Amino acid sequence: MNVVITLSPRDYDVVLFDFDGVLTRTASVHATAWKKLFDGFLEKRAAGTGEPFVPFDIDADYLRYVDGKPRYDGVAAFLESRGIELPLGAPEDGPDVQSVSALGNLRDRYFMQHLEQHGVDPYEASIALVRELRMQEIKTAVVSSSNNCAAVLDAADGVISEKDPADGRERHHDRPDGRGETLPDDAGGRRR
Repeated sequence: MNVVITLSPRDYDVVLFDFDGVLTRTASVHATAWKKLFDGFLEKRAAGTGEPFVPFDIDADYLRYVDGKPRYDGVAAFLESRGIELPLGAPEDGPDVQSVSALGNLRDRYFMQHLEQHGVDPYEASIALVRELRMQEIKTAVVSSSNNCAAVLDAADGVISEKDPADGRERHHDRPDGRGETLPDDAGGRRR
């Protein structure tokens, strides 16, 4: 693949790349984990209440209620859309607890299981760009609000090496919306 770079290390300290949907094809993995979570929860609830089971719709519900949100916020938004109230709970809640946190944690477990079993596909053109930038001594970094960034890097099975999208130790920075972003130390904690 022929990549033409018009950036200079004189002009930029670092080039930041978003992870999901830019470097890796993880949107479908996220959507599948959400569907597994909510369909299991809704089926169990329907059996207990006698209400009809209406499954989580990836096309309608995923983008509207959970995509791009921190997982607990996504759980709460989707449950609210269905008129279901659960307590927030605690971050350590396990699957036996009926709480937003417990459901969010279970969704995270489903996501991680998928990564371990199937890996993740990278966007080859993006990876080629990262590698070309690094060959020209332009620093690169992954920016992600995901707690699973390191796991996705591992699941990419070496296609994205630690030297490609991120250098050094990670730092956590708060965004204005309260979510965090992960930046390597060599990014200097700067945002452009």
